[in-house]
Amino acid sequence: TEYAIDGVHFYCETLDVSCPFPGKQSPGYCTEFVWNEWLSLPFWNQGLSHFCPKLFQGFAESRDMTDSEGAAYTYAHFCRRSRLHPGTRYLARGINSGASCGNEIECELLIWRRGGKGKSAGGSEEQDLPFTSYVWRRGSVPIWWGVDIKNTVGEAAIWVKQDDSYQHTARYFRRLRRQYVAEKPERQYSVTCVNLLRCAPGRSELTLSEGFQKGVRSANKMIKNMDLRVLNFDWHANTKALGETGTIKGLWMSIRSMLKEVGFNSGSFKCAQAGSGGSAPRAFGFSFDQKQQGVLRYNCADSLDRTNVASFFGVVPVLMQQCRKLGLDLVKKNLPEGAELSLPQGWEARKDQVTGKTFYIDHNTKTTTWECPFDTTLVKDAREMAAEPWWVLDMEVMDVRDNICTELLSTLMEQFKVEGDMNAMLYTGSRAMHSAILQQILPEPMQKKSGSTSSTANNALLSVKRRYLNLVHDGHRQQQIEMFLGIHAARFFPSLSYFAPCEYNPDKAHPDSDVEEGDGAAERGQNAGNSGGPSDTATASDLLGGMELKETVNFQSSKSLDDSVTESQDNLIDFDSPAITT
Repeated sequence: TEYAIDGVHFYCETLDVSCPFPGKQSPGYCTEFVWNEWLSLPFWNQGLSHFCPKLFQGFAESRDMTDSEGAAYTYAHFCRRSRLHPGTRYLARGINSGASCGNEIECELLIWRRGGKGKSAGGSEEQDLPFTSYVWRRGSVPIWWGVDIKNTVGEAAIWVKQDDSYQHTARYFRRLRRQYVAEKPERQYSVTCVNLLRCAPGRSELTLSEGFQKGVRSANKMIKNMDLRVLNFDWHANTKALGETGTIKGLWMSIRSMLKEVGFNSGSFKCAQAGSGGSAPRAFGFSFDQKQQGVLRYNCADSLDRTNVASFFGVVPVLMQQCRKLGLDLVKKNLPEGAELSLPQGWEARKDQVTGKTFYIDHNTKTTTWECPFDTTLVKDAREMAAEPWWVLDMEVMDVRDNICTELLSTLMEQFKVEGDMNAMLYTGSRAMHSAILQQILPEPMQKKSGSTSSTANNALLSVKRRYLNLVHDGHRQQQIEMFLGIHAARFFPSLSYFAPCEYNPDKAHPDSDVEEGDGAAERGQNAGNSGGPSDTATASDLLGGMELKETVNFQSSKSLDDSVTESQDNLIDFDSPAITT
């Protein structure tokens, strides 16, 4: 097997994309998402960062588009996979000793309106571009839990650690607050966990859901200036009871108050270029008129299929509001399919026998016209509807797909399908399931219909394939991931200390610390006596074997982030997985 590089990583040489736009303005960066930090440290320590840019695992794509009136805008979509609890499905789930979650991903939608060129005082070309950005998270359930595999088919038995104090859960949410409100740590910050687990009695996921809610209640008491909430939305049960469109409407009704409360970032940035016409930007300047006040975090058990679908439909209302903020008109100019069935009173539609074109008869005035009467009725009504704040939350999904330009919605859907398949392949070795529901955002003629029996059979086949790959191949994949990240470097590269003497440093200060201010020294002293585990104040780099070059031959590798989980699962098999190709 081999570690996947091509098609699943991205980098940027002109802007810090390790955190939400506009990134860190200082030389620092968010280490959580930089997957090549260990390999690049020799370059960076010598000031040669331009030779080895930061590498991010995940998805990044941008598209240049125009709205219904021809206004140009750019739409960008990022998903950054965390490296703080790396690995495969059965070896990296739940939370670890470093207070990080398996399959944790930070996602961002960034839109800016193009145009607005001018000249700065220095004579260089300058663009003033309004932008909006929205950030959400997805990940495994952030408590100590796992599964017992009794056979190769069927549902695995879920267990939850009974004596969990939920200290690691609190540390995880505390770090989220530090990342997003670092400039004002005293500011209240909310995290709403959209829990998609099955909650019906008799389901094994019910135990996990109850443990999750208990963990959030405990963490709420331990963290200052933070409001943690859990919204239970049993995706499978709702789909069975309400159907796909009813489930989407139910999700929008459930999260509407949270979306309005959290909002999104908006402002403008100036991009100055050299007067010679060079394409590379010379300088940036940013200003905000509003900032996102919290974050929604979506989860099923493993942050896979249900999470991808629910987060897609959770993002659609925000995307429409972002476009409204930028003054973009996304209402269709032409009629939706079947609109002639509800013509205004006294109107009739007929087809010309010669040209085959549709013409319209107004029996009220006894006149005919080629122009559709909806140009002044339905389109006007749709524009008035789209002008209302957060209008999608009050609508059915068919109202959105019939009135909003298909290009943006289809692009978002295709990106979520690619993103879902990529994350599932990296985590389980197979593509995502239950993705057909994403087509509900498209007009019916564009939807690829498949029978429910066929879809159920395909999902069942994928489940069996996942279980086989996880049971047989995940061990090798886990080793490759750890080698790439520098985890257990002394084990995989025993001669490394002779060629590059290095020493593990758990006390290096870091802005992403997940302990309360003023408690760092006490916790460092307390954890110094613990049995071999990483310090609670260890940085993201330290937890993954980050090294500093020193004049010593002593090497101390960090304990694997998932050791504590796997040690308590003695009955698990050594897994490994085949190569991933995209």
